[in-house]
Amino acid sequence: MSFFTGSQQRNQRGLWVTWESQRRNAGISTALEFEFACFEHDTLYPPIRYVVSILQTLWAFLRYRPAVVVAQNPSIVLACTSVLASRMFKFRCFIDAHNAGIRPSEGNSKVLMKIARWLQKSAEGTIVTNHELAHVVEKNGGNAFVLPDRVPVPPLETGPKQLGGETNIVSIGTYSPDEPFLEIIKASEILVEEGFHFYLTGDNRKCRNIPISRNVTQTGYLPELEYWGLLMGADIIVDLTYRSDCLVCGAYEAIALGKPLVLSDTQVNKSYFSTAAMYSSNNAESIAEALRDARSSLPLLRPQMEEARAKLTEKWKTQLNHLKHAMGLSAFHGITQ
Repeated sequence: MSFFTGSQQRNQRGLWVTWESQRRNAGISTALEFEFACFEHDTLYPPIRYVVSILQTLWAFLRYRPAVVVAQNPSIVLACTSVLASRMFKFRCFIDAHNAGIRPSEGNSKVLMKIARWLQKSAEGTIVTNHELAHVVEKNGGNAFVLPDRVPVPPLETGPKQLGGETNIVSIGTYSPDEPFLEIIKASEILVEEGFHFYLTGDNRKCRNIPISRNVTQTGYLPELEYWGLLMGADIIVDLTYRSDCLVCGAYEAIALGKPLVLSDTQVNKSYFSTAAMYSSNNAESIAEALRDARSSLPLLRPQMEEARAKLTEKWKTQLNHLKHAMGLSAFHGITQ
């Protein structure tokens, strides 16, 4: 799939390019008032997918002739294409680097790590979600700009899904190696007689042979509106990671909905989300205890989430303005709401 949004005029001040659909891309590009180009070809074999995506990306540079380009990393191929093309098309290239863009393959590939460091040095700037990642970029000789995800606006077209438990827990994940999904499943077993029902999102084919207790529903990947409906129906949202320097997407979604939230007990999470969340170690006993505490504190947590949403939204706008200034966009009018 490929699509463009925005006006079709040439010489726009900015273009955001990605090879996957993701909420962060759409949220920040809209706020910057950039053209948005997404080239997503998941059904094609990798060599063909890369060739088609590279050609479409180069055509986008030629078509829009942007002054500034932001390219998502991953894909590291897209990031390299954009940095190299910036010299030909004469635009300023920024990379929006997720954790896997800073440490591809969890840092286990020397070749990919060398490319990642080269990208950080060669790009005009690297946008990351937190100061821990910014320190890595700066250590590698790059210019870092901190901008977490934008707190999203939930869709008006859907309502809460009716869920079956006394206390409904939605655990957001993809069953990736950086997620303690096995510990979450163990926590569900600990709580099986306490009225908790767990809804686990993501590709459950990755744990087909793992026994699942009766208070767990594996949803698989859901269409956008169904996913939001599931979150709206939750009493508590959980989003955990083994990465010590990762701000997970589900945290912003929970804050957008004012839902009580349990996150991994990391300094990065505590520094940014503060009292907007409860925190747990990534083991079953700690997760179960955090959920018990969250359930007993629901009347107190909901007003805190509303307050956190307002504070984080204002903080994000300030950080966005810093990035706009670095991109030379400070003369343009304010942030799109």
